[in-house]
Amino acid sequence: MVNPKTLALGLFLLTCQGALFSQQLPLFTQYREYYGYINPAALTTDFLASSRYSFNAFGVSHREQWLSGKFSAVRTSVARGEFFFETGSSVSFVAGGYFMSDKVGSTNQVGFLGRGAVYLGDPAHNFFGLGFTAGAVQYSIKIDRRKFRVNNAGDPLVNDLTSDAKPDLGVGLFGVMELGKDINVYGGVSMPQLFGLAFDLSPPGQEGLFTYEKTMHLYNYAGVYINTSFGNQDYSFIEISTWGKYIPGLSYHADFNFRYQISTPFWVGAGIATTGTAHLETGFNIGISGRDGYMKLGFGYDVPFSNDIHSYIGSSFEVNLSFIFEKS
Repeated sequence: MVNPKTLALGLFLLTCQGALFSQQLPLFTQYREYYGYINPAALTTDFLASSRYSFNAFGVSHREQWLSGKFSAVRTSVARGEFFFETGSSVSFVAGGYFMSDKVGSTNQVGFLGRGAVYLGDPAHNFFGLGFTAGAVQYSIKIDRRKFRVNNAGDPLVNDLTSDAKPDLGVGLFGVMELGKDINVYGGVSMPQLFGLAFDLSPPGQEGLFTYEKTMHLYNYAGVYINTSFGNQDYSFIEISTWGKYIPGLSYHADFNFRYQISTPFWVGAGIATTGTAHLETGFNIGISGRDGYMKLGFGYDVPFSNDIHSYIGSSFEVNLSFIFEKS
């Protein structure tokens, strides 16, 4: 007979994203594309590179990750939309939302989060914002009876799929400061998963077999955006950024990334994470001339270089497609 606690522990390890430090929210290579998910008050660096007025963006992303040599052990898909409203005064607003599916082994999270933020200051220079996300996430576990032999004599009967939906709430602070004509620094702190909730995903009559506990996540990130076009209208820039993650009771982990948009249509980037992972990325801007609207296509690749347990996560590949609209 399989010990239910042992089985639950095995399933819990499958839910541990990335470096096996109980990261319950998705990880990203090109995390700048998800700033509004990471921090409800954040604006993407497309905003810093735009006219900063009436900025709207839509995007879809997909990430595949190997886990101990198995492809697609972690699969994340995200769709997003955000609308920036500049009022002509010192108050501006963002409204939008995210749809997310995050599959890790036998577990899956599917949710929708609406997003709203308010900003004080001049969006063309310096401003500060407060944002919230609110919605619901459905958590589910699909049992593979070939891996979890729970139907021996005396074992409880396990259904193939159990699920439960829970409310979700996030909060964040974000600010941008202009340092001279061509340099902007930005940063923020957030708790995208504010509530720590424990709930039972066990089938009726089998309570306690599969339990799940949401933990609070504390994120911080910061970056510097340096315009290198020097009036040439080629929209080249350098961006240096970091994304830090802390979960109570566990160690702090951070990503560091460097990106250079060489000219209008092309950028490259590289980075490193304290979990023992290296990042590589590239992408293209399509139709950026005139800047009333353009499309971005980005690719990211993570590869572990550590020999410790972090290498268990394997490599990952990510693709992002975004549409940006702006008005001067």
